[in-house]
Formats: sequence, C-alpha cells, structure tokens
Amino acid sequence: MITALEPADYRVMPWQNGGGLTTEIASAKAPDGSLLWRASLADIDRDGPFSMLPGIDRVQMVVEGPGIRLSIAGSAPIALPPLAEPLAYPGDVPVDCSLIGGPVRAFNLMVGRGRGVGSLTLMKNGESRHFGGEAVHLVHSLDGDAHCRLPSASLTVPAEGTMILECVGVTVTAAEQARVIVASILRQ
Repeated sequence: MITALEPADYRVMPWQNGGGLTTEIASAKAPDGSLLWRASLADIDRDGPFSMLPGIDRVQMVVEGPGIRLSIAGSAPIALPPLAEPLAYPGDVPVDCSLIGGPVRAFNLMVGRGRGVGSLTLMKNGESRHFGGEAVHLVHSLDGDAHCRLPSASLTVPAEGTMILECVGVTVTAAEQARVIVASILRQ
C-alpha cells in the first residue's frame, strides 16, 4: 500500500507533558488501539523534560537548529548535533533536554515495544539507497524532492511531503540540494 501525504494532512498537537508542540506526520495503531508507530517533527524551544512514553521506543534526529543534549535516565548528557546519527532510546525513562544555542526541530520515530524496530536514514544531495519490502517506510522530504522508484512506478515526494510505503521495496534518491529522511519500521 502506498499513501502520499502533504503538510495539510499533518496534525499539530501539544506534547503529552505540555512542554512543547509536535507535528504528527503519520501514525498506525493496532486493532486494540495501542501504538504500532508514529512519525513526527517536534519543535523544541526550551530546556526541559520529554514526555514519558511507557512501552514506546524512540529514535530521534535533529533536523533544524544548533542541536540538543539529552540526559537519558540520569546519564551524562549526549549531544545531538543537527543531521548527525540518530539516537535510539526507551521512551519510558526520564529524558531531560537542553538546547545548544537555540530552538531546534527534531524528527521522531516512536515504535511500540515488541511491535517493531525503528530506524532513521538521512539522505541528501543526490544520494540513492534501496530499502527492502519487509518493512514500512516513510519517505519524508525536509526540502527538495525525493524520488521513489518502485517495481511498478516512479513517484516524487515534494518538499515537506511524505510517502508511506507498506511492504513495498523502494529505491529512494534525494534530489541535488535535498534532505530526505527515511523512517523504517521493521515489524516483529
């Protein structure tokens, strides 16, 4: 199944703890209403705790701004500079965030524990990569176009748009000067 989304389809909502705003790009729930996965862009404009999310595993990458430091379960702070390797951590432990020089926007992938394993891949400036059909893939263009080559079609994801590909192998190419995030959920 293939679903195309544009910014008008996204939902802006407060964080569970009221400490900020997030733009939910897409989510999926199990028949019992529990979370399978959720992809969102969080706007972080001040230091403070993240919401506790029992039974959820998170993967996060700063996509705009100077970066953040996260102290997870009381650990020494871990720096997340912009567009660096994503950080995976459990959502049901205390996480304190401090800004590094100003507000940021972070891409978040949340996956119900035991429901799947999430990952984020950043692609830019003409990079191309194949993603297998055994997972759900969300191709989100931060800016510029992303080109998706499927076995039966070629599709373009415009800037700020998202394409959800369920159980379909796809080759994604980021256009020149584009930044694209591929969020993958390998179901368990």
